[in-house]
Amino acid sequence: MVFGVLSVLGCRYRIHHENELLRLRSTATAMQRSILRPLPLRDTRVLMDGAYEPLHEDKLVGGDIYDLVSSPYGTRVLIGDVQGKGLPAIGVAFAALGSFREASLTGLVDALESSVVRHNAFAPQTGEPERFVTALVLDIDDASGATAPGGP
Repeated sequence: MVFGVLSVLGCRYRIHHENELLRLRSTATAMQRSILRPLPLRDTRVLMDGAYEPLHEDKLVGGDIYDLVSSPYGTRVLIGDVQGKGLPAIGVAFAALGSFREASLTGLVDALESSVVRHNAFAPQTGEPERFVTALVLDIDDASGATAPGGP
């Protein structure tokens, strides 16, 4: 009798845990879709294509970021990785992508750095560690090809 009751309680706990994990995965997938536009990305100068596969199945929201933005001065490309995985890295990813999409070309790298610094200012309040972003930023125009902002 006791074994039967314990078995039922164990099954109930397992089902509840699996349903919670399914809800978290659905939320993570929706967040990933809102951050990263689906590939391929293209404009008149550049086609950016690839496949995004998260490394860990239980952490569908990764720290990977990418985007392609057209501007009057050319096409800007960002490919980067936020330190860490999962939901804690998502705030830095939002901040970096927002700065990339909004900043003028001349202040792009400074704006990216400032957005991460602003985000990290709240790290002590939340108990999370400070994060950093490793990124490749390209400017592609008709005259000179691809260069890093501030480069030749």
